[in-house]
Amino acid sequence: MSNLAAEPADAATGIRALIEDVVRDIGVAGEPAPDPLSSKTYSGKFIVRVPPELHRRLVIEAAEAQVSLNLLISHRLSLTVTDPAPPRPAQRRSLNRLSCQSATRQNTPE
Repeated sequence: MSNLAAEPADAATGIRALIEDVVRDIGVAGEPAPDPLSSKTYSGKFIVRVPPELHRRLVIEAAEAQVSLNLLISHRLSLTVTDPAPPRPAQRRSLNRLSCQSATRQNTPE
């Protein structure tokens, strides 16, 4: 859902009005309202398709950091999401290696 408005507050107001309209229409049609995404449970698995060259670069970076590709990508994604879940102890040790590797790479002139 989206709402085109010049100001964020106006867009939020428009989105709320749109949601109210949709919920009202669902009720009129006698359909059950969908469950909110926040109340659903998730497996923690999903497939992401990336270009082969990006895949190769990520595999190399994970190998250099001595972490799994899954952990590398999970860590990267968690940095882009607010309030990520804290890592488990075993992940924390691996992420420390990853952070050190990343810091070294950023401070190395190319």
